[in-house]
Amino acid sequence: MRTIPHIALCLALGALLGTACSSPSVEEPSREPDRPTEHSADPSGDGPSVSPDPSKEPSAEPVADHAYDDAIKAFDNELYILQGIVEAYERDIPVTGVTGEEESWTLELSGSRYILICDFNEQGVPSLGATRGDDGFFYWTAEGKIISDEALVSLGKPALRVSGGQWQVSYGQDDWTSILAAAPADDIYAIRLFNSVTDSDSSVKIGFADGTSIRLAKNGVEDYSGDPSGDGSLDPAELSVTVTTAGASNFTTSSALLSASFSGATATVREAGFEWGTSQGNLDEVLQSQTVPTGTRGTFSEVLSGLGDGRTYWYRAYVMLQRGDEIKTFYGSVRSFTTTAEVKPGEGNQAGWFELPVMNVAKSGSYMYNAKDDTQYYAYHMCAGGEKGPSGRTARNYTVCFSTKYHCPLWVAAPLHNMYRSTGRHESYRKDPDIPSDPQWSSKTNASGFNKGHVLGSADRNISVATNQQVFYYTNIAPQLSEGFNTGGGGWNTLEDYVDGLYCSDTLYTVIGCYFDRYTDGYGYTASPRTLSGWGRSDVAMPTMFYYVLLRTKSGRSGKSVTSCSASELQCAAFVRAHTNDLKGQKVTSREMMSVADLEKITGVTYFPNVPNAPKNTYSPSDWGL
Repeated sequence: MRTIPHIALCLALGALLGTACSSPSVEEPSREPDRPTEHSADPSGDGPSVSPDPSKEPSAEPVADHAYDDAIKAFDNELYILQGIVEAYERDIPVTGVTGEEESWTLELSGSRYILICDFNEQGVPSLGATRGDDGFFYWTAEGKIISDEALVSLGKPALRVSGGQWQVSYGQDDWTSILAAAPADDIYAIRLFNSVTDSDSSVKIGFADGTSIRLAKNGVEDYSGDPSGDGSLDPAELSVTVTTAGASNFTTSSALLSASFSGATATVREAGFEWGTSQGNLDEVLQSQTVPTGTRGTFSEVLSGLGDGRTYWYRAYVMLQRGDEIKTFYGSVRSFTTTAEVKPGEGNQAGWFELPVMNVAKSGSYMYNAKDDTQYYAYHMCAGGEKGPSGRTARNYTVCFSTKYHCPLWVAAPLHNMYRSTGRHESYRKDPDIPSDPQWSSKTNASGFNKGHVLGSADRNISVATNQQVFYYTNIAPQLSEGFNTGGGGWNTLEDYVDGLYCSDTLYTVIGCYFDRYTDGYGYTASPRTLSGWGRSDVAMPTMFYYVLLRTKSGRSGKSVTSCSASELQCAAFVRAHTNDLKGQKVTSREMMSVADLEKITGVTYFPNVPNAPKNTYSPSDWGL
């Protein structure tokens, strides 16, 4: 099916009243072939149908003089005639015969369908039409003035009424504009919608009162570009569109958001997207838009991911048009962008990894510590097994903040994703080489009633033996109760299993932490501070609470960076449990949840500073399946 270009809708429309030619436009053949009989529907589906649809009648206030109402109804009938012509054009239905002359014509279509066209002299009725604006698009007009801010995109029709002695028009909304003083009802008797029908060997040209025209072929359908000059020119419309490549945005170390716009499309948009590559002359990769834009103008954007950090890429937008079998691709200009360079924790900077809390990094020799609290040391570990991240560089394993005051980790931040999982496990506890050795505890034995509890779980990093060994550093280990907390069905193991179920194709970002002051959780269980002897020391603090802080996309499969998402596309929350054996067998519920902002008030740690849109002040248990 072909789509008629907008210029074909540049019509002078009005009301038809008191004539013999007011029947619907498409008719079944009568017993006398030269005289069409009235027929308003096409149940067979093999010909154009212009059956009036009451739901599409233009709404208008009742008017005092019913002659105006009749004029408006007749105006609708003329539109149905027009719709029959357009349908014949769009469905490639050829004309097989033409009869009549001067003021009345009958077009016989393939399949023995008829269209009856009448030409009348206009008097007392507004002239409706369309005109090309400065932007190249067509807009509805009344008496030569534009009446709609929206460009024509379909056959949609204006509505007419008489109110307060004025003809008024509305297009697509209940917003009426006065356009012409209404003549007395008795003087309203005709309209000039069509003004000519020209028959030739190959086609039939139908001329409209404002000089525009449409041509139906006798043996196929010709493309139509309109005839605004009225000079009879009907050159086929060339496929064309203006494509604008916009600047990239929302940069991360491995992704960027590409955007573009287009205008003046003369045919259906078949496809749109971006060509990109690592050099200006080598745009051999394609990122297709997931949503095909419609209409003569529009915008589209897509996230380009899997890029290298700190690298420059080139790209250009494209739009592919199609009319029938003809397909042509148009391009915007070539532009470039550079991804964010990966910033690792270091002196005087805040690393850009999304899971990291605020870090105040200073250095003493080769060690990093908190410039605002020198009892806290930082370390980050890249995957020792050499696993690669989306940027093609070695993936990060985790970052830790270790307390020399408590001889335990305060928090461990890590991305959770199935790329880190396999079967490589190696239980080899050892000291962290990137944290001073003396404050760390180290022993093969455990304090009575406790075991060595991973903060970032071993199962979360078993992609290889070398990478798994890093989570056995003592800076990632905290003493946990062995009877009902860190054991099968224990309180902490149950929460870990729950978090396992939140993995997604997008990354789940997490901060796992310990707290050391007295704490009562949402279940009413309380844990108080204790100092433990064991693991080669007598000054190890027992955490009173363990927590998870989680951030991910709501869909889990958006393919977008969290910094490219709006707050409504993200979910984050804290899950908090007191360190007690009483939680054994306790399933995860909303009672242990709180907003990330509320947890910040308890721990004094600021979470997710690198994700400004993270909704830290709110949470919804239903987002987390609770």
